[in-house]
Amino acid sequence: MTFEDYLAIPAVNWSRLKHMWKHSPLRFRHGADDDTTARGMGRALHTLALTPNLWDAGYAVFEGDRRGTKLWDAFEAANPGKTLLKASEIRTIMGQARAVRASGHGIEGGGSPEQVIQWTDAATGIACKGMLDIVGDRGIIDLKGCGSIAEFERRAIRDGYAHQLAFYRRGLGGDLPCHLLAVETSVPHDVA
Repeated sequence: MTFEDYLAIPAVNWSRLKHMWKHSPLRFRHGADDDTTARGMGRALHTLALTPNLWDAGYAVFEGDRRGTKLWDAFEAANPGKTLLKASEIRTIMGQARAVRASGHGIEGGGSPEQVIQWTDAATGIACKGMLDIVGDRGIIDLKGCGSIAEFERRAIRDGYAHQLAFYRRGLGGDLPCHLLAVETSVPHDVA
């Protein structure tokens, strides 16, 4: 399933629910966040590390230097519906994906990548959905890019990654083990 197809499912996902937890009900009702370069890079990391066969359908690489130019505008118009990233950003993401695959932390053969789940929450009756990075024998593995492995624990707490994994476990209806897999954005792309 493509990310766009996943977004079209009429259900609540963690990306929306976290606004209720982290901010306020008003922020939750406001709707989706703007798509940013960082989010596009995160999606690209997941694609290259977990489902590289889907790369061509969802991404386009800009060979120019800057966004916001006439050259960028023409590139954007020629690639509707795709995540657009600069060549320098793709080099970073490729390094991260190689590091993740070489790390031995369960990506290669560790389970099914990018699995979409849907359920109705028993307590609230709300339709829910999730796109899990990897689900397999080792449980749920959630891939995250980060600036520093040393600072990752702080970020995981701040951004509610444990809540996200609990949401996924609820959707799967079990007590699967959960793992966060972090990869640094800068060379040498440490993985933990």
